[in-house]
Amino acid sequence: AFLASGRDEGRIRQQVDVGDATSDIASEQVAVSLPVGPGLVEGLSLSTPAVTPNGDGVADELQVDFALLQILQPRGVHVALFDLAGRTVRVLHDQPQIAGPIALSWDGTDGAGHLLPPGHYILRIEVQGDTQTEGVTRLIALAY
Repeated sequence: AFLASGRDEGRIRQQVDVGDATSDIASEQVAVSLPVGPGLVEGLSLSTPAVTPNGDGVADELQVDFALLQILQPRGVHVALFDLAGRTVRVLHDQPQIAGPIALSWDGTDGAGHLLPPGHYILRIEVQGDTQTEGVTRLIALAY
């Protein structure tokens, strides 16, 4: 068995060897605690409720952070922004992932790099799990 910490090139792996790690503890058991719940998306965090890409260094970009849970084999993860009419204005992520943290950003532009008009946009995260597809939606304001 191996324990791992981190992702990609920064990942650190350590082999687990049989035996007592210390004689101070009588047990030979190891317990690893992971957040387990019914959902596939956990800990969604948005850096700001309103993106203001005016170059002043305050809320110029939206940082989107979340963790995937219970995804052991690569599964589809789609993160996109939509206008209020339901049209896709920007895809932030559309590729298979396994469980772990995901960090994305949006600078207020569409897929062609043009600054979008001020208003409200819908951030949608969809994850295809083994037995279910889970979606999470948040409303984002764009102002400048």
